Amino acid sequence: MPKPNPYTQQAFISLMQGKTAPKKKVHPKRKPRTTKNKMEEKLIEKRIILALNLAGYKAGKRGENSTYNSHLIMDGNSDIECYVPYYGVIHLEVKTATGKQLPSQIEFEKLCILCNEDYFVVRSPKEALDYVNMAHMSTL
Repeated sequence: MPKPNPYTQQAFISLMQGKTAPKKKVHPKRKPRTTKNKMEEKLIEKRIILALNLAGYKAGKRGENSTYNSHLIMDGNSDIECYVPYYGVIHLEVKTATGKQLPSQIEFEKLCILCNEDYFVVRSPKEALDYVNMAHMSTL
């Protein structure tokens, strides 16, 4: 059985008592977006992941879109994880040319440093490949 709607119940009671039905709430219109859509950053992410995988590394996104356990996702996680054989994991935070890290991302970077893991802020596929290649070359 469907759950009764309090608005329609109240409206029905008001009509039965000879009163006018209460008006429905009108929600205000959303304000227009003042910031640019982050699609540019997402496009850079895709290109970086593609470039790293083509270079022979294993790179991918973190599980940020999980719905079941989203409350367990750590704030500030890097955008991309790259696994470098015989080296370890490199965390890459993708930003546009003018993008800046959020406070939670800065805290995550500090945590990576404390855990002796590499963390880089990258703005292009070339920059990401340079950092990962440099790390990989240090193991040879």
